[in-house]
Amino acid sequence: MPRKRKTSGPVKPDVRDGADQVLSNPLVEPPPFPLATTMFSAVLVALVPAVYWQVTDHQFLVCDDDTYVTKNPRVLQGLTWDGVRWAFQEPHTGNYHPLTWISHMDDVELFGLDAGAHHLVSVVLHAATAVLLLVTLRTMTGRFWAPVLVAFVFALHPLRVESVAWVAERKDVLCGLFWMATMLAYAWYARRGDLPHHFRPTGQPVPQAAQRMKLAASGARYFVVMVLYLCALLSKSMAVTLPCVLVLCDYWPLSRQRSVYKPQLGQRAQLPATIAHSLARLLEKLPLLLIAAWPAGWRCMGSRWPAPLIHWKRCR
Repeated sequence: MPRKRKTSGPVKPDVRDGADQVLSNPLVEPPPFPLATTMFSAVLVALVPAVYWQVTDHQFLVCDDDTYVTKNPRVLQGLTWDGVRWAFQEPHTGNYHPLTWISHMDDVELFGLDAGAHHLVSVVLHAATAVLLLVTLRTMTGRFWAPVLVAFVFALHPLRVESVAWVAERKDVLCGLFWMATMLAYAWYARRGDLPHHFRPTGQPVPQAAQRMKLAASGARYFVVMVLYLCALLSKSMAVTLPCVLVLCDYWPLSRQRSVYKPQLGQRAQLPATIAHSLARLLEKLPLLLIAAWPAGWRCMGSRWPAPLIHWKRCR
């Protein structure tokens, strides 16, 4: 009969399945095919200007382009400190988007009233947004072809023509750029180490110094998320819904709730930990909601102005 092997000390619970489950998370391991991602990003950078190149021959429109650029005395002065203060001071034309005003001022400073150059800047911003979308989805999902398809559909879909080919809609493409940058930064923040201590291959807890370093790095990454989110809000108030999108991303595709999985506990003991973990993810978005309160308040004040109705009647 085969002899049984003697074991010394208590038997440790097998946590390899849980470790494999978390280690397979694309947020822990970088997504594969970095060269292919770079190649398709380069294709997007070349394809978007090729499709939209005809807008360089377009002129400014009567509807809103005069309010935002051609007949706006502040914008016509170019990029000045007085113009920047004016942009941040209060809502204008019924909206509060100071970064959009600064973007128009910068275009006038660089290109004057060359309508083609103003349109071309919007095309470049749209191409950059498509590339960020591709990289963001690749980082979040770890997949390849689905993010490529989504990025190309976003870049070339006819619904994007209005925002790209209309100078007054600079706020939309600029907000889209910072929106995608915020999501990419959030994916980078989520990679800060959702791997729990009991899933470490050595089974040893992380030293206190390493925990402090990890916390500092996590705070720095979250600060980048907040700055980019603020830029999106200051480009267009539509970005106020982004924290809700990030909450959904925590469940898919980030799957951050898997970090509370403890195979040594029973199913009944998992529920309180899961609920507490979900509440922590919601509270994690509280700073973003507080940031959104400032531009959202200005936007509510601007919506009471008669300017939007006057512009609508003039454009009819």
